[in-house]
Amino acid sequence: MDAKELLEKYANGQRNFKGQNLIAVDLKAAELPFIILERANLRGANLSGANLIGADLHRTNLEKASLIGANLSYLQYGAANFSEADLSGADLREANLNDANFTDANLNNANLSNATLNEAELHRANLTSANLSQAELQKATLLQANLQEAKLVLTNLFQANLSESNLTDAALQRANLKLTNLRKSCLQGARLEGADLEEAILIGANLNQAKMMGVNLMSANIYGASFEETDLTGAIMPDGKIYQLETSNQQSK
Repeated sequence: MDAKELLEKYANGQRNFKGQNLIAVDLKAAELPFIILERANLRGANLSGANLIGADLHRTNLEKASLIGANLSYLQYGAANFSEADLSGADLREANLNDANFTDANLNNANLSNATLNEAELHRANLTSANLSQAELQKATLLQANLQEAKLVLTNLFQANLSESNLTDAALQRANLKLTNLRKSCLQGARLEGADLEEAILIGANLNQAKMMGVNLMSANIYGASFEETDLTGAIMPDGKIYQLETSNQQSK
C-alpha cells in the first residue's frame, strides 16, 4: 500500500490498517488521528509533523522512521519498535509506551510528560532536554542514555537501569529512584531535591555539584561515588543518619 491509497481510505472512514506493509511510505504532516497500525511495517517511513494522536501502534515497526515534531500523544498501545527513529520535538504526552523499543532513538526535546514507559528499552537513546516529568519508567532500560538537561520531576524510575547514563544538569526533584541502577552515571549539577534513592546503586557515580537537599539515600550503595561541592543538607545518608553541613565540617577538621 502506498501513501495515496492509505490517505484515500482514511478519508473514506477506514481506520484499521493492521499489518500493512508501509515501508518508507511518505506521510509527512498527514492527519491520521486514531489510526490503527498494529503490526504494520513502517520502517524508514516519513511521518514528520504527522498527527497520530490516539493511534494504535501495538508492535508496529517504526525502525529508522522520521517522526520529527509528530503528535503521538495519548497513544492507546505503543509497544512499537522505534529503534534508530528520529522523534526529536515529538509530542508523546500521556502515551502508552510500555515495552516500546527506543534503542538509539533520537528524542531530543521530545515531550513525554505523564507517558507510561514501564520496561521500555531506551538503550543509548538521546533524551537531551526531553520532558519526562511524572512519566512512569519502572524497570525501564536507559543504559548509556543521554538525559542531559532532561526534566524528570516526580518521574517514577523504580528499579530502572540508568547505568553509565548522562544526567548532567537534569531536573530530578522528588523522583522515585528506589533500587535504581545509576552505576557510573553522571549526575553532575543535577537537581535531586527530595528524590528517593533508597537502595539505589550509585557505585562510581559523579554527583559533583548536585543539589541533593532532603534526598533519601537509605541503604544506597555509594562506593566510589563523587560528591564534590554537592549540597546534601538534610539528606538521609546510607547509614540512616541525617546529613548536617556543620557536623560534616567539624568531622573533616
